[in-house]
Amino acid sequence: MKVGSLKLVLIWVLLGSFVAFIFITKKNVPPPQAVVEARDSKWLVPVAVEEIGAIEIILEGNSHRFERDKQGIWFFHQPHPDNAQLNIHNADAKQVEVITLAFNMLTRAQREQKIPYEDKCNSLGGISSHPRHSGPEAAKPICINPSADEYGVGMPGVLVIGYKANELQPAFNLAFGKATPDGYSRYVLPFGSNTLYTVPNYQYTNLTDLIASVNKKK
Repeated sequence: MKVGSLKLVLIWVLLGSFVAFIFITKKNVPPPQAVVEARDSKWLVPVAVEEIGAIEIILEGNSHRFERDKQGIWFFHQPHPDNAQLNIHNADAKQVEVITLAFNMLTRAQREQKIPYEDKCNSLGGISSHPRHSGPEAAKPICINPSADEYGVGMPGVLVIGYKANELQPAFNLAFGKATPDGYSRYVLPFGSNTLYTVPNYQYTNLTDLIASVNKKK
């Protein structure tokens, strides 16, 4: 074999090896992970929406649970009418859009006003830490002295319990109380905190509208 031909063969061999190396390297690269948004200290919810696997909303003593599937799509867990242990995963395109918008906005809610809080209501009971079907009896606080519940957080209109994906203990618990006197904001107390905050009132109505929306699908 001539020297020129030998060089040409070596060049092709090296080129083929290089291409094979690139192919194998790309094949073994792990899939990109979801980017978790950095938390702002002014935000009400301490975790990013990308980290949340389930949110339970208790409204008027009724529990409504929302979860995310393996693709990260939100759906509503609806108890089966004949068997409370069974669940129907309800999620049409419109409902997914409504759920996603409500929770995206909730996790970006900014605390407006900071108010020292003393529990004069003497709330008893606690928040259920069970990841599924943590019924209203376990989750609804009891106010011994309702007249002392100045901000409405002792007997909250809406109670929100959020869980990180694959975790049993809640990542956050939020009690939404009364509207502020001007009607533009709403008092919110993180569970166990001695400080409550105000947030825009639409954060509350977003949640009540969400519950009304999923209840229409039943």
